[in-house]
This record gives sequence, C-alpha cells and structure tokens, in this order.
Amino acid sequence: MINHAAGLEEVLQPHLDRKFAELSPIERAILLIAAILTADQMRQFRELANRLQMAALVEVHDHLELDAAIASGADIIGVNNRNLHTFEVSLETSIELAAKIPAGVVKVAESGIHSHADVA
Repeated sequence: MINHAAGLEEVLQPHLDRKFAELSPIERAILLIAAILTADQMRQFRELANRLQMAALVEVHDHLELDAAIASGADIIGVNNRNLHTFEVSLETSIELAAKIPAGVVKVAESGIHSHADVA
C-alpha cells in the first residue's frame, strides 16, 4: 500500500502552526473529491487532516463515490448536486444520497441551493 500522505505532515505542519492562530475552526478544512481518490487515499488524507486538526469534507456525486467515502470512514460527506460531466444541477441528488449516509455523519448539500425554498 502506498501512503500518499507520507511526508506531507512534516512539510505542512510548520506553515499550519503559524496560520492556525488566524483561522477559525471552520476554516481548518480540506476538500477530498471522491471522484479522483480511492477509499484508501481518502482515509489517508482524512487521517492526516485529523492529525493536523483539520476537518475533511468528502465530496461525492453518486452511489459508488458515496460507498467509497463511507468505506474511508468519512465523518463529513458533501453531495455535489452538479453533474461534473454535463454541469446540470439536480437537488434530487442530495435527497437520494442523503438517505444512504449513515447516522452520525454530517451531511452537506453542495450546489444548486439558491433559496430557503430549495431546502424546505
């Protein structure tokens, strides 16, 4: 198994130590895009983020990516309502996938939300 996060912690930590004093907790986050990462890579980067006191939002677009995000142990999952191939937006994507996200995992709907009516 290749550790894709190996060495990053040592490189990033000194820079993060200086910047963290300036950041609020919500700004201490990374985005992991499931479409380009394996479940193992997501786990490695998520664990690195945790060691660096950062949150990791794992973004998914479909059932296969959601399964990989769950397998990686993601505790924050964002569902992107924008189809990255056609750029069409459907709020149904969040509704459909949210039902499959385990209890205790933070759910985030991404893209296509323009008003209160979209989430009511």
